[in-house]
Amino acid sequence: MKPLNYNKKLITVLFALFLSTSASAGIVIESLVGEVFHGPYTGETGSGTFSYDTAFLIGVGEETLGSDKISVEFTIFDQNFTNVNDLDYPSFPVLDFIDGNPVSLEFAVFSGIIEPGVEGFEMFELISASSGGFETEVTVTSVPLPLSVWLFSSGLLGLIGYSRNK
Repeated sequence: MKPLNYNKKLITVLFALFLSTSASAGIVIESLVGEVFHGPYTGETGSGTFSYDTAFLIGVGEETLGSDKISVEFTIFDQNFTNVNDLDYPSFPVLDFIDGNPVSLEFAVFSGIIEPGVEGFEMFELISASSGGFETEVTVTSVPLPLSVWLFSSGLLGLIGYSRNK
């Protein structure tokens, strides 16, 4: 009979441990505001959310959740972007944690011309916002002017200069 009593206690302890672990797990949805600080789009802002399930985190040290465990929705330049828009999907985006706290979101979108002059954007570091949620710097990749535009412009300026000298 003693082994049966021991098994009941063990099962009770394991069940209590399971309940306490599942009670702390859940989906967390964080707000995100991004702003462009450099280049011709300085001041442009975007906003959205990212979410993750704490069941996949230990909460100690450095941890990373991949695109299959997070969800990203971000709107900038009047367009909506999600996980599948990431340049390296399904390997990215990824969300990095230190001691259970989000510290960086690696999300990069380069899907052709998003806005005239904008080829893509990316974000990385997350900063806790005083009002809740997170803030990040958005780095915009501009579309370089084609060589033909430079050649045409310089030729046109040369013709204007030549005609003025006549």
